[in-house]
Amino acid sequence: MDVRPLTRPRPIFFGLDLIRFSAAMMVMCVHFCTTSWAMNDATIGPILEGRVSFPELFSSTWVGWLGVEIFFVISGLVIVYSAQDATAATFLRSRVLRLYPAAWVCATTSAAILICLGIESHRLILRAWVASITLFPFGPWIDPVYWTLRVEISFYFLVFLFLAAREFRRLEQGALTLGTISSAYWILGGIFAPGFLEQHLWNGILDVSLVSYGCFFGLGAMMYVTFRDGNSLLRTLAIVLFAGAGLIEVDYKASDINLIYNSHESALLPQAVYALVLGCIFTSMRWASSVSNHWTRLIRVLGLATYPLYLFHQIAGAAIMRFVLMQGGSRYGALGAAILICVTGSILIATCVEPPIRSLLRKAITTGAEMSTHWQRSTKATMIGTTLPLRPGRLVQRAHKGRGSLRQ
Repeated sequence: MDVRPLTRPRPIFFGLDLIRFSAAMMVMCVHFCTTSWAMNDATIGPILEGRVSFPELFSSTWVGWLGVEIFFVISGLVIVYSAQDATAATFLRSRVLRLYPAAWVCATTSAAILICLGIESHRLILRAWVASITLFPFGPWIDPVYWTLRVEISFYFLVFLFLAAREFRRLEQGALTLGTISSAYWILGGIFAPGFLEQHLWNGILDVSLVSYGCFFGLGAMMYVTFRDGNSLLRTLAIVLFAGAGLIEVDYKASDINLIYNSHESALLPQAVYALVLGCIFTSMRWASSVSNHWTRLIRVLGLATYPLYLFHQIAGAAIMRFVLMQGGSRYGALGAAILICVTGSILIATCVEPPIRSLLRKAITTGAEMSTHWQRSTKATMIGTTLPLRPGRLVQRAHKGRGSLRQ
């Protein structure tokens, strides 16, 4: 894939922002409407204490877990798009500035809520909070949703390696390799070792290595390559292969979710939703514009709010539902209040809270980089001054009226 300089403002894929926000809403709805009562060890179960259930919404909301796979496809597309003109340093900085401020705010908010409710011990909350604000790859985290960040960061690291090696033009081959390995895992595993796939659906090592989810990132990357550089037989085959492997993963995940919920829902619904979303992603890539107006700004805000909404909705939303129910509110009143406040809160975090924190973090990174550069130059100059031998006869020191002077 060639790296070509852009001669005009970068277009923004506003359709992807809408899809990403919709995926976050799917995850939020499955937590509020399904796992809150249908999953015995759900995170928000101890908060709600069985006060509410929505069995009538189960069939339409249980597929919300699919939002995570959608996130991975979009990340594969967007990260390759955003990294094409970046250096390793600027890419790393952009990822740090994007991930950490929201994680700090959301993890702290969730920890404060848990402390106020007295759900867990302070020691456990502190440990989970530290793992969350540092984005440590292994939990426990303040909220289980943080597990997906280790998968995202693994993909970012892969892109970083290509940039550091100045081989970004080979990233297409890297995406092909990643997607092919992951697809082989699902296809061959489904044929020869289905039991192994079932037992390792939630395996941290497979997550970090991108074996489980590489087909989604590879699919997104190949979508963007095809959009930018045109179609080819190899790219078409790769997209079909990676999308097919994703459908297999969705099938296994649906079966596992049915076991968790003790339900008997068909995997055809999440597979159909997944295929529909892929079609929407393809279509939305044609809807790209660098023109800013009221609607595009609103859509962009929703896209930016997706990340904080995903991170803090579960605990904050459960606390809101608990409060409304304790005040005598109805089930749907509690649900509506939780959704409305979580969405509004995520927008405020994205537009009002994150920017100043990101600005301070950016200054800290810049200052640290400047100090590091200054130290390296000083160290190098000192080493040169102390290690270069002096040539005899070049310098003659003479004393003049009690003052020393050097003449060459």
